[in-house]
Amino acid sequence: MLAISCAVIYAILQDHAYSKCEKFPPPNLDAVWNYYMEKLKKLGEKKLMYHKIMHGLYTTVSNDSITPAHGLSTEDIVDGMDWAALAMLEQARVPHELTRR
Repeated sequence: MLAISCAVIYAILQDHAYSKCEKFPPPNLDAVWNYYMEKLKKLGEKKLMYHKIMHGLYTTVSNDSITPAHGLSTEDIVDGMDWAALAMLEQARVPHELTRR
């Protein structure tokens, strides 16, 4: 679902950026989706980092509706996040060849 969400956001941003009378979605959307799937597969090899990132994303988008049964507060969970791992993800960008139209 994360790869699909990223690909959809990419398609919407491309549509907004170019605002041409082209068909939606952009023709390279399958390549974008495959790019994000590959990134997630590589991230999945680092199970702890993958879990922390997915947990953080889920907690954020669920508006903390998953109040932990194990007694940790939202602050405890956020303090325990590996922010360096998230920074690594922010540095990952879609290759230039995927942004061409």
